[in-house]
Amino acid sequence: MHLSSAIPPLHSHLSQEESEFRSDGTTRVIRPARLSLARVSALRGDGLHQGIPFIDDYIHTSEIIVDYLTEFSGINRMWRAYT
Repeated sequence: MHLSSAIPPLHSHLSQEESEFRSDGTTRVIRPARLSLARVSALRGDGLHQGIPFIDDYIHTSEIIVDYLTEFSGINRMWRAYT
């Protein structure tokens, strides 16, 4: 099977980035954001079913999600109740 395309994985934030603004106008990241995989999809690359997903799964995490990134992922708090 040839994979010619994949849908980018969707993530959610487990923690936000923490940064500080310095007096010289620059920003320094103190603690980077922590992301968790939320959904992964892959499409068939050739043959009769080219372009049809053969993997399209949501990933469950037991950690607290602070931002579902809904504008990009389409995933929200209600989605979590069904997983």
